[in-house]
Amino acid sequence: MDFDRYMEYYNKNNHFMAKNNIRIVALRKGYSEVELEIDEGSLNINGTLHGGVIFTMADVAAGSAARTNGISCVTLSSHMNFIKTTKSGKVKAVATQIHKGRTTGVYKVDLFDDENILLATSTFTFFFTGERIHI
Repeated sequence: MDFDRYMEYYNKNNHFMAKNNIRIVALRKGYSEVELEIDEGSLNINGTLHGGVIFTMADVAAGSAARTNGISCVTLSSHMNFIKTTKSGKVKAVATQIHKGRTTGVYKVDLFDDENILLATSTFTFFFTGERIHI
């Protein structure tokens, strides 16, 4: 799989990611990094980064890492621990494959602010549909 081509394709064609200002910035086998620049639409009523944005970033990062196996997948389950929040700057989600089986994969995702402070940590399990990715 050509990871640069994959990253370019998904950043251009994943409308959900674009609408939420999320971009894949690094990709390799079993690994992904996504970033988001916080704007007004990313904040909750308290003026801090919305937990749903954090969760969405983690899901996108884990899904991107899972797809580096060349097989389409969907989220099967997840667990997240919110640790800290932030109000501005960039947020980065880093996903690492910790298990790849025949039909499922497990991914650890950590989210950091632009000072590299841990905001949340999570685990995602993906189901591999069997459909090959052709990009």
